[in-house]
Amino acid sequence: MEIIATKNGYQIERLLHFKCNVYLVRREGHNILVDTTWKRERAILDGALKERGINTLDVIILTHSHYDHTGNAAFIKRKYGGALYIHASEAEYIR
Repeated sequence: MEIIATKNGYQIERLLHFKCNVYLVRREGHNILVDTTWKRERAILDGALKERGINTLDVIILTHSHYDHTGNAAFIKRKYGGALYIHASEAEYIR
């Protein structure tokens, strides 16, 4: 996949684009994951993170509460750590 580099030194890479677009944002050793896709793609997402040498996440951002964006949030948080963020109006849906 293509890596986009910003003027401020961030690298943005789309890891998955099947049911849900999942992005990895990196800068100076910090890792942010945007969305976690649905459960059926757990092994693919986990493998994509491993391929890139990602052992920990600083932040996991969920763009909204649909299952295809949040399906692996609990798994990813347990395995890679990181603060989990979602808009307050949607937080109850993923509990």
